[in-house]
Amino acid sequence: MNPLYIKTNLCEAIEAFNKVFKLVGISDTCFSHQNKTMVTSVLLNIIHKLNEEAINIKACPRLYRLQSNSAETNEDFENLPTEEVLIRWVNHQLKEAGQELRISNLGKDLTDSVALTHVLV
Repeated sequence: MNPLYIKTNLCEAIEAFNKVFKLVGISDTCFSHQNKTMVTSVLLNIIHKLNEEAINIKACPRLYRLQSNSAETNEDFENLPTEEVLIRWVNHQLKEAGQELRISNLGKDLTDSVALTHVLV
């Protein structure tokens, strides 16, 4: 990917984050240089905010594309815990980025920030 495109994308993401979270000391270089502490901090803020507001299908109907298989009904999917939906979303983004890496939890699997870097870049 073009470095200018990556920098622009990161700056836009940080600007959007700053409208919701009060990010202090976070810049595009934190992500481009893969500063694990800063990236993890941003992710934890996102996760906490999303959990507070609860992810729901009515607000974001495109989440249905994260259903795991055709046997899973819409109702089954709607009743999933928010954490499971977030894990599926991260894994979907990793797949779209052409990565083989997948996560199974929002704690230990994200501590090294590798998955998050691929999702955010």
